[in-house]
Amino acid sequence: MDFIFKILSNDIIEALGLTLVHSLWQGALIAIVLGVLMLATHKFTSGTRYILAVTASLFMLICPVYTFIKNYNAESKYENSAAIAKASA
Repeated sequence: MDFIFKILSNDIIEALGLTLVHSLWQGALIAIVLGVLMLATHKFTSGTRYILAVTASLFMLICPVYTFIKNYNAESKYENSAAIAKASA
């Protein structure tokens, strides 16, 4: 376990942890929306329903990546502002 902490910074580890937690509810929300859309489009063509499912899958791929970037940048900004505040004190 120490090997991981030597390779990755605390910011990356924290951003990964937050991304994991957020990806659970994001995936559930996307699945619920897809389920409702599938019920609403049961008379549409299978191609349309397939496009909806592929779009939902892409959102499930994109959301965690966006969340990681957002969390990592937020952690970096927080550390930078804390370092500046400490240096000016």
